[in-house]
Amino acid sequence: MGNSREFFREKKPAAIFKHKLLEDYLTPWAAKLGSFNPQGVAFVDGYAGSGRYDGSEEGSPVIAMHAALKVPTSNLRCVFVEKLAANASRLSEVISAEGNGVDIVGPLQGTLEDRIDTVLKAVEGRPALIFLDPFGTALSADLLVDKILRRPGRASTEVLLNFNIEAVWRFGGFLNSARAMNGVNGKPTLETADRFLGGDWWHESFRTARKAMDDQGEYRSAAEAAMEVAERYAQMISSRAGVHALSVPVRRERATQPFFSLMLFHSHDAAKLPFIDAAARAHRNWRHAHWERYAEKHSDPMALFDVDVLPDRESEDNRLSTEAVRTIETNLRSLLSDRSSISLGEHMEAAFGLTLGTAGTRELRKAVASLHSGGLIQKPPTRLDRAWLHKA
Repeated sequence: MGNSREFFREKKPAAIFKHKLLEDYLTPWAAKLGSFNPQGVAFVDGYAGSGRYDGSEEGSPVIAMHAALKVPTSNLRCVFVEKLAANASRLSEVISAEGNGVDIVGPLQGTLEDRIDTVLKAVEGRPALIFLDPFGTALSADLLVDKILRRPGRASTEVLLNFNIEAVWRFGGFLNSARAMNGVNGKPTLETADRFLGGDWWHESFRTARKAMDDQGEYRSAAEAAMEVAERYAQMISSRAGVHALSVPVRRERATQPFFSLMLFHSHDAAKLPFIDAAARAHRNWRHAHWERYAEKHSDPMALFDVDVLPDRESEDNRLSTEAVRTIETNLRSLLSDRSSISLGEHMEAAFGLTLGTAGTRELRKAVASLHSGGLIQKPPTRLDRAWLHKA
């Protein structure tokens, strides 16, 4: 991904996606949980950076501070951890300028691993949303499970992890090269990957997936093998911690393999639809950002559309939404084909299917309404996040 100094010069398109998702998920999350927890809630940014990009765009700490000010009744405490001293110093300046009235701990300079006990003490007794967005791999799987997701007390804990799929397929390259494996960087690189992924289980998983996919070409097979590792990682963490995992893929283009996966580890089905809806809005923002960049430069290699067939944004948004409604309706019909009723919360991922990450509440509501008007289901309740759909 490059070093953090380079990263913070300009807000990259991927950052547009994940920061919009964070903004649109964190604010309602804080409002909802704050209403049930008078002692307050907490947000932890484990890889906080400098707060703002050089172009003045907001980073995750500023987004969190704004959320705290938008929902003062949530008593949102923000805990910031940053490894690099220069970034931590700049973040301190940003906090002084923009954090007035916000309950802030930090910035704590050092790694999240080093400062984890201080972080956990700061959020003790509060529902917490932990944001892990490193420049590569995050903290070890053992620490994520044992210290964070299974932290003492009964307070709810959710983790939003930006899983770097590209990093995994780079790690996988060492597995297939004896020279790289035995080189200066090979062994430490794999040890880092093993620590993050919770052991060397992924070696065989990656090799097997690559072997099965080699007829698709080197790049595609490596990307798909890394995606399979990401899926197994999410399953492993959720199983060990006794929580659920919901993953939203992040792609450079609509037809390409994901290069990030935004994973939400959570305990309640009620978290799913707000997260999916936030991802849909983030994808729209990201799509528009690509669009504008392509229109200005006419040579953006990350553009979503060819300039010769570039439609207007509103028409394309409407087309994608209409297609998503049809897909979701088809998925729901399939789920109901051998059942008299289904819980939407339990089957949310299956309902969205391939539209996960691009469609949200609006499309789900339209699909459900179509099923009702077509006579397949009884009238559904207003709230869909915990709704049951019953056949008519």
